[in-house]
Amino acid sequence: MAITTYAELQTAIAGRLKRGDLTAKIPEYIELVEARLKRDVENTKGLIRSTTTTTAGDSYIALPDGFYSMENIQINASTTNALDFMTSKKMDIMYGGLSSAKPKAYAIMGDQLQLAPIPDTAYTVEIAYYSTITPLSDSNTTNWFLTANPDVYLYGACFEGFSDLHDDKNEPKYFAKYAAGVKDINRADRLRRYGDQLQVQRG
Repeated sequence: MAITTYAELQTAIAGRLKRGDLTAKIPEYIELVEARLKRDVENTKGLIRSTTTTTAGDSYIALPDGFYSMENIQINASTTNALDFMTSKKMDIMYGGLSSAKPKAYAIMGDQLQLAPIPDTAYTVEIAYYSTITPLSDSNTTNWFLTANPDVYLYGACFEGFSDLHDDKNEPKYFAKYAAGVKDINRADRLRRYGDQLQVQRG
């Protein structure tokens, strides 16, 4: 069974726990493993790409849900132009007196992006950003971590469930599966980020 959504994850957990009276508690087990993942996984931030559209005369657009930090932001028009990061104060100094035009810079203001100059028309903005693990819920049915690591989500939530049930047989078994998955994720992430340098350090 594929596990790609919150509902499918709950079904898979229920199948492993084999208890019909835990339906109301399964979301709690998922919340607990999400908290555990944020402690155990060294890099709980996935790189995501999304697009949005500016509105003429409006310099603000909403940041994506789960936004943590920016990797790249660009305007996709007849030509592609990456935007420069500036503080809001510096943008006001450089572009405050100019008429609206194609944006050249951005600042982060709370949960919004401020663009400058103010867009003179609708532009497609492509954002590459690092996202935290957005908790699963009935309204947020998936996230990047579930897509990439459904087994770790499942094993961790089942461990929480068996721990709650004081099941001494299955609790350590599922914790071992969860811990092995976390170890693999951390190893792969270190290799991706450091590559040959990691091998040299170990040597």
